[in-house]
Amino acid sequence: MRVSAPATRYDSVAMTLHWTIALLILIDFALALSFGRFNPGDKLYLRSAYDLHMSTGACVLALSIARAVWRLTHRPPPLPDTGIAVRWLARASHFLLYVFMVAAPLTGWLVLSLRRQATSVFGMFRWAWPTLTAVATMPLQGRRFWHDTLLPAHIWFSYLGMGLVAVHLVAALYHHFLRHDDVLRRMLPVVTARVAAVSAVLLFALPATAIYAAPATYEIDPNHTHPAFEVDHQGMSMWRGLFRKTLGTVTLDAAAGTGTVDIIVDVASVDFGNEKLNETAAYAAAPPILETSLYPTAHYAGTLGGFTNGAPTVVNGSLTLHGATRPLVLNIVKFKCIPNHPLFKREVCGADAVGTFNRADFGITVGRAYGFNMDVTLRIQVEAIRTSPEPTS
Repeated sequence: MRVSAPATRYDSVAMTLHWTIALLILIDFALALSFGRFNPGDKLYLRSAYDLHMSTGACVLALSIARAVWRLTHRPPPLPDTGIAVRWLARASHFLLYVFMVAAPLTGWLVLSLRRQATSVFGMFRWAWPTLTAVATMPLQGRRFWHDTLLPAHIWFSYLGMGLVAVHLVAALYHHFLRHDDVLRRMLPVVTARVAAVSAVLLFALPATAIYAAPATYEIDPNHTHPAFEVDHQGMSMWRGLFRKTLGTVTLDAAAGTGTVDIIVDVASVDFGNEKLNETAAYAAAPPILETSLYPTAHYAGTLGGFTNGAPTVVNGSLTLHGATRPLVLNIVKFKCIPNHPLFKREVCGADAVGTFNRADFGITVGRAYGFNMDVTLRIQVEAIRTSPEPTS
């Protein structure tokens, strides 16, 4: 019985996955730098980089899982004789690279789910990048905790992972140019190894040469964001209240005149300035009002529009309240960004927006039989902090 000799090169599937993932990781990191480190109007501020970053991350996650499965089921070519210590270092670095390739996009996916931020893969495959229901339905306080834990973890995974990629590249070039062995050649397609090695160096420099523009992302500051409302009280007076707990994100590309708003409100945090009235509005069963046990959150999502001198003047969106979703346009009466806020040391943007809706459209009809007007004026004061560090220059 003949025993075949061990393969001296990776097979074509392993090569394809390896180089595709490498290219996507570098592109994804460049996109993250673009929308995370630069402001609207900067040359390195890539338009649509935020959405492209999410889509590319989804591809990296899927292909990395496929690469890991292929690696487990197909024996790789043996390493050259480099000594036990070097072999263990190689295995450890490969293992950590796999951890990075899965953990970085996975934590990003969890952050999106905690924000209840729906996304897709390049605008086409929404089913391939769904919001994780078990995460999105967590209580508001739990989502805030895990969001504030996982977002920094996602960023650190990315930076540490790029460090591992750099070490991986340096090691491959060391083997090729100094040791003159086949470590690099066994992962290369049939091309001149020297040309491929130089190409790898140029490819790694991609993040430093991106010259595009993209939207910035901001996290809602819950201490300075309180949606307020005015409701009629039997034609005699206007009752006013607000919601004290909010969570959400804003994206803004002032140069392109685009942006989005996504705000989640903890309905049980309603405050009329009267504890008994708060309890009645939030929890009363007869007559039911907000029914927070059934509908714990309200959700407003929309797109920014009507830009004048880089500032939006309107939000075209929809409000989900009391189990119903209806269109709601908000007019922005004030908008301002502070590039380097003295407290947060990063860009902070704020706005004041107002709109009206009929609460009966959402099934909240208490008081209608007594002549209460169903119209509600909604005023959202919002301040949001840019999630990534500001440019240092």
